[in-house]
Amino acid sequence: MFQKLKTIAFTLMGRSIAYRFGRSMYLHARGDFSNDMSSNGEMLIQDCVLAAWKKQPIKAANLVVFDVGANIGDWSKALLQQAKAHEIDAHLDLFSFEPVPSTAKTLRNNLTSNDPRLHIEQVALSSSVGSAEIYVVADDAGTNSLHADPRAARQTPVVISLTTAFSFCDSKGIGHVQLLKCDTEGHDMEVIRGALPLLEQGRISVLQFEYNHRWALSRNFLRDVFLATENLPYNVTKLQPDHLLMFEDWHPELEKFFEGNYALIHNDALAWFPIKNTGFNAHNVLSIK
Repeated sequence: MFQKLKTIAFTLMGRSIAYRFGRSMYLHARGDFSNDMSSNGEMLIQDCVLAAWKKQPIKAANLVVFDVGANIGDWSKALLQQAKAHEIDAHLDLFSFEPVPSTAKTLRNNLTSNDPRLHIEQVALSSSVGSAEIYVVADDAGTNSLHADPRAARQTPVVISLTTAFSFCDSKGIGHVQLLKCDTEGHDMEVIRGALPLLEQGRISVLQFEYNHRWALSRNFLRDVFLATENLPYNVTKLQPDHLLMFEDWHPELEKFFEGNYALIHNDALAWFPIKNTGFNAHNVLSIK
């Protein structure tokens, strides 16, 4: 009976509409949605971290935040605004990393470059120290990537400097990072690898990262995140508009390369967030436990 209904629906709608409708329903059931910073859970992460620091100042001189892959500064600007709303902006140290010279110039213009809370760093975080080529996409700075996209029409290679989160913290004397947000168009796993010494020492409370089809270009998987942190006091979570989904284990259903944001949350920081435990059942369906 169900097969007949599917056949009828497919005949009435046609292949394109049926595919788009089915894909939309599937994404909704998985907790995947439009990756809009204002509604995808990124502002929730910012708000929860700022509120936690204000409530119990986490025994640090300042609240240290990294915006890795800052691009033109939308996320950094939102954080500065939220910090002001929480009345803790005077205690904020925000490091915005943007390696592409032309994009970094726009970033400086968009943010108050003489603000002592703001540190614009023209370098990319990665898994090693050195240099590399980043592929700058014409008219779309938001998709500049260290991994060439065969579908992009115009990509100009630009040589940039690389460092690791651990090396950067060591050089700046940074003891603890409350929030590291990473949006590096497929290079996020390399940023995580470069931050592993900090994670092993518990020196990052929250590491948020973007996951999308560009992970395939860099030959990385979400499974790599689970494996790299399986013996560390961190939990893999997926951002939702008003809560986080927490996964106990990796599952093949996660590797769909649908764009979304995830976060590694230290055990000590779990109480900062509204969290729901989740996993996949025997039918490979996402279920809330």
